[in-house]
Amino acid sequence: MLSSECYADVLGIILTGGLSSRMGQDKASLVLEDGVSFLEHTWQLLGRCVQTRLLVTRSSTFSSSYSCLEDACERHGPAGGIMTALRFAHASHFSSVLALACDLPLLTEATLRHLLRARAQRPPHILLTAYADSNGRLESLCAVYEKDALPCFEAALTRGQYSLRTIIDESQQLRLPMGEEEQRSLYNVNTPEDLARARDFFAAIAP
Repeated sequence: MLSSECYADVLGIILTGGLSSRMGQDKASLVLEDGVSFLEHTWQLLGRCVQTRLLVTRSSTFSSSYSCLEDACERHGPAGGIMTALRFAHASHFSSVLALACDLPLLTEATLRHLLRARAQRPPHILLTAYADSNGRLESLCAVYEKDALPCFEAALTRGQYSLRTIIDESQQLRLPMGEEEQRSLYNVNTPEDLARARDFFAAIAP
């Protein structure tokens, strides 16, 4: 049964298909001690929070197991994948896109739900809802982008600006404080050393 807080108007996406050069292998298929891949962990979380979820990818590797949306913006990184999803949102019934990286193995449902509740109560001018750490650094790949942010992405990518943290003006961002729980939940894995730390974190919190 779907939760009463399973949002119908938010399209959930997971961005996959990056080069993973620092890891040396595809991060989506990595596992912690529970044997669940990073991708499957995030996919299951999305299914409890939004009614529609897609992988945004240029790879055919996942097409038989997951609903996929082909990334139409080659070599533009995560910004291109999110722009692809925002275009899809415009053509469909979605008002926003919840964008997640595939390298957040400790991500929790509580972290996603807090983000989605804050987004639901945002002022009308807000185009991006995201967590920010104590230094003001946004977590752009666990964030909600309103479909009206599409022109910002199109303009930025046209001028070669691919940094997600700068595409949307700060005046149009809703920044949520990142506490200790959110910092752990949003720990991303880029290197073998990061993976070892994530496994240590997981072992410490596992029941």
